[in-house]
Amino acid sequence: MATSKAVARTSQAPRKAPPRGEMVTASIAIDTIPTRQQVADAIRNHSKLYFDGDEAEGSMLPALLENAQRPEDLFSASSLDKLEDHFGEELKILSVDAVRNSDFKDSLGVYLIVTAVSVEGEILHLPVGHSSGLAVLSGLYEMDAFPWVIVFERSEKPTKTGFYPINTTSAQPYEVAGGGTF
Repeated sequence: MATSKAVARTSQAPRKAPPRGEMVTASIAIDTIPTRQQVADAIRNHSKLYFDGDEAEGSMLPALLENAQRPEDLFSASSLDKLEDHFGEELKILSVDAVRNSDFKDSLGVYLIVTAVSVEGEILHLPVGHSSGLAVLSGLYEMDAFPWVIVFERSEKPTKTGFYPINTTSAQPYEVAGGGTF
């Protein structure tokens, strides 16, 4: 995981959405976890993020060692859990561990690997590539705000094209003025 969390700016000027069916080829090269600005630029400019960093950055092993709470947790890096299996559940996101290039045509070009804990105490390694997830997680990472409790849910209402987006919401208890949590 990178130690620097400085905000990087991209040099791409905003442009209109490409005509329906046109291939998007513009990329924003990143060499670490994307910043909030890079994710915002990719969404705004209909661009793709492209991870062009050190292969070690894609390794989950440092986070695996740091987040392991039981001996079994040391063996969990070999496979990723499915995000869909945990829709609607409160997940305590402990860290963003890696960034990888995505093969999905309609993605932002990359996905993040996060370490999370389920309400049952199970440590999970989840791929998060949907735009709201990338936006939220890159912001929390940049603000050094982990751990944070999040719920990922598939929208009940489709878009005009029939796609069901994934929503990312906070389940973090907020402190309210005068004491207590909300």
